[in-house]
Amino acid sequence: MSTTNVIVPQKGNSKAAIALSSLVHALYELESYALVRFVKKKMDAPVMMVLAPQIETDFECLIDVQVPFVEDVRPYRFPPLGKVKTAAGKTLDKHRNIPTHDMQKFMSDYVDSMDISGLGKDDDGEPIEYAPVEDTYSPIIHRVNQVIKHRAIHPKDPLPPPYDILLKYSHPPEEALDRSKKHLKKLIEACDVKKGWSQLSTIWLQCC
Repeated sequence: MSTTNVIVPQKGNSKAAIALSSLVHALYELESYALVRFVKKKMDAPVMMVLAPQIETDFECLIDVQVPFVEDVRPYRFPPLGKVKTAAGKTLDKHRNIPTHDMQKFMSDYVDSMDISGLGKDDDGEPIEYAPVEDTYSPIIHRVNQVIKHRAIHPKDPLPPPYDILLKYSHPPEEALDRSKKHLKKLIEACDVKKGWSQLSTIWLQCC
């Protein structure tokens, strides 16, 4: 329900550092999280947060994330996807809004063909995870920092393009696209997708 933040002790406050370290290690050793109620400022509404311990070689902290109150849960009810009920109360198993067996199969094949988890390569050419968490970066943060640094040093020069590493995961790998083309073609034919509807949707989105 929110962004994730890191809680660290106040700089130069050894008492706070010891107290926080005790809490972090206690949670870590008990393999537990802390559930807290947090009020950001006076007269502000409280929020529920979970604190998770994080311990590195030279760094320790608590990671917080907001969780919902019971009143934040919205129990919406949706009609079933596999059948349609008419106004007269009759249940239909075949309808234009119900996918056929071929549609489900081709969609499953298409999703499987777009799996990129093993498309990475190590130094020996062996398949590994394509986008490990430790190798992915926030393009916005790093792009803004890049632009600020460049403008400070070269105030009159045009802005440089983004670093290649920031754009690496902006598009799916070509191998996955090539592998999925035949499955996508079968899916389009089975679902009877019309180009006119796609163009109409694009126009509608542009108008909105």
